[in-house]
Amino acid sequence: PLAPRAERRLVAADRLRVVAVDRSRVSFPPPVGLCTVAMLKLASTALGLSPRRAMEVAEDLYTSGFISYPRTESTRYPAGFDVAGALAGHETDPAHGPIVQWLLLKSQAGGLQLRSGVDAGDHPPISPTRAAPRGALRGGPARGLYTAVVRHFIATLLP
Repeated sequence: PLAPRAERRLVAADRLRVVAVDRSRVSFPPPVGLCTVAMLKLASTALGLSPRRAMEVAEDLYTSGFISYPRTESTRYPAGFDVAGALAGHETDPAHGPIVQWLLLKSQAGGLQLRSGVDAGDHPPISPTRAAPRGALRGGPARGLYTAVVRHFIATLLP
């Protein structure tokens, strides 16, 4: 109730006076690879999917060839993981194309290091396996989960 009232007062105000500015810098380390539990949490918090629905969508994305096997406890990518292959096709995406182009250049120059994490000995972390053209995933949970997997993967590669 307080926020709408404050917003109305701000919109109606002729002038505003700033009485204090508080600045702080917050940084988060890049994440490790995406395991099943982390994917389920991400799908629940960001997309509102139940764990069961999230696994159904992830398995559909896997069988359609858009993401790697979604049942894994590993968070470390294996040595020799094909980063360029996982990023291929994403360099033209309007949302994250420029960062993907930069990561591909960095990868070609040998300056890209994969995050350490846990190798549970089962499967590599969940990652994109190919780019999904705009019409390939018709919105909804499939597009949302796919986008979350792609963005998480990109985040694992950032310095």
